[in-house]
Amino acid sequence: MFNLLVEEGNFKGLPYIHISPRGGGHSTMVYYHGWNSSAESSIFRGKILASFGFDTYLPDALYHGRRRSPDHSTEGEVDWNELFKVIERNRQEFQVFYDQLKGEKIYLAGHSMGAMTTGAILATYPVQGALSLNGAFDFSGFARFYGAQVDFQEVLNPMDRLDQFKDKTLFLGNGREDITVLAPYQESFYHALEETGQGPWTFQVFEGTGHVVTTNMLEGGLDFLFQEDPHLSRIKKNWTKEASK
Repeated sequence: MFNLLVEEGNFKGLPYIHISPRGGGHSTMVYYHGWNSSAESSIFRGKILASFGFDTYLPDALYHGRRRSPDHSTEGEVDWNELFKVIERNRQEFQVFYDQLKGEKIYLAGHSMGAMTTGAILATYPVQGALSLNGAFDFSGFARFYGAQVDFQEVLNPMDRLDQFKDKTLFLGNGREDITVLAPYQESFYHALEETGQGPWTFQVFEGTGHVVTTNMLEGGLDFLFQEDPHLSRIKKNWTKEASK
């Protein structure tokens, strides 16, 4: 595995952890954590991404990690209304990262709430693609299932911007046994996306898997990116060979 550098940073008041291959990477990856998680708890996943040559940033979402607030606890049962507000805040705050990283090949990754965040950002910004793990881009269907009162005039719904996914490399991976973010709400988005015929995209369900990110998920997602993304496919041999050492 590459010799990695791990450091904390801050872009305009937004804290993050930066994990980079010493000597530099080939592309940039922004990884978003889930509800009641943090950038710090995502370091292991960040290191895996960095070992594949991604200059990796792990932001702390509002009310999480170094941005925790005594007035907004994320512990206990998920507040689905609040979760959608945090996703929208992540989407808006990505502008800060985009401005800082402009000119780079930018990819996204995320788990759960973080995976849903990648969908909102993909529908807004000209990034290369994403690994969405245990997420659901069908925000309206997902919100109805949990009875969340979401104003989609204020929260962007990826289903309303399918055209923005054109030519973006997208891996959607969900656990079959996940009872927190149900796979059908990602599958419904994928089928709607397929009808536009403007991939490359894929949707994969992992049997016997709950609401967790497994090695198989990450491996499958990275394999797909390096195979299907035009930029990554050109450098696949050098980086994947080195990362496997």
